[in-house]
Amino acid sequence: DASFGPDGNLYVADMQIFWNGDHKSRLLRINIENGNPVDMDVVVEGFIVANGMTWKGNTLFVSETILQHMPKMKESEAKPKLLSGVYGFNLDEMQKGTIQLIPYDENNQDPHLVVKLESSGRVGFGADGVTIDGEGNLYTSIIEDGIIYQTTLDERNKPKQAKLFAQDENMDSADGIVWNKADNKIY
Repeated sequence: DASFGPDGNLYVADMQIFWNGDHKSRLLRINIENGNPVDMDVVVEGFIVANGMTWKGNTLFVSETILQHMPKMKESEAKPKLLSGVYGFNLDEMQKGTIQLIPYDENNQDPHLVVKLESSGRVGFGADGVTIDGEGNLYTSIIEDGIIYQTTLDERNKPKQAKLFAQDENMDSADGIVWNKADNKIY
C-alpha cells in the first residue's frame, strides 16, 4: 500500500514476505520536493508483512499481516490461530530516524502496536486493509476470514475498544478497504 502523509511525502509498505519472511518488510518514505521525488528513507524496519496504511492526523497506521510466524504443523494437526495487528507511528518520530520494531512477544510488546487481532489461520494472512472513518475509528480487514474489526481510538490514537464490525457468509475474504466521506460507508 502507499499513502501521502501530511508532510507531502509518499509512504510505501515494502512487503518482503515472498522473498524473506524474517522481519525484512519495511515502511519507506519517498521524499517529495516541488512535486518531484528526490530521495528515499527507510522509516520503519522489522515488519514481517507491512501491508495496508491510513493516516489519522499525524499518525500513520500500518497493518502487520503476520505478527508472529505460525509453527510448522503436521497435516493431521489443526492450524493454530494467526496473530496480526496494526501499528501506529507518529510523524514527528518518523522524521527522527529509522524506527526498529521489536519482534512480537506477548510479554514484551512494541509500544507502536495499537491493536492485536486473532484469526483462523486458514490462509496465513490476517490484518490487511485499514481505514479511518469520520468519527476517527480505525477499521481493519482480516483477509483470511472475510471480517472487519472496528477499533475506537482515544485522543492520542491509543485503542479504547476493538470489536467485530462486519461479517457475512458471502464475504469470503476482506482485503483493502477505504472509508468514503460522501456516503459515510466503508468499501
